[in-house]
Amino acid sequence: MPAQPCAKPDSLWSAIAELSGEQLHTIIDIAQRSPKATTDMASFRARILGVFGNVAGFETTPPSEPMLQELWERYRCSIKSAQS
Repeated sequence: MPAQPCAKPDSLWSAIAELSGEQLHTIIDIAQRSPKATTDMASFRARILGVFGNVAGFETTPPSEPMLQELWERYRCSIKSAQS
């Protein structure tokens, strides 16, 4: 039986927005067996939606563009720090 949406999509993305850049890297790169960092916004969007887009109990609604941009910037900063 498929999971029924029981929470607002914003609450999922709001929780994800609290993650650090390092946590995002761990979840969307390492957990996906793609330890190579995502290098562009389009790839980041696709990967984050692939990872978080079907969390049980949440509607599959993408995050707002401002939130996605904030996540992207945080992710990029953590990747740059790790490479230094």
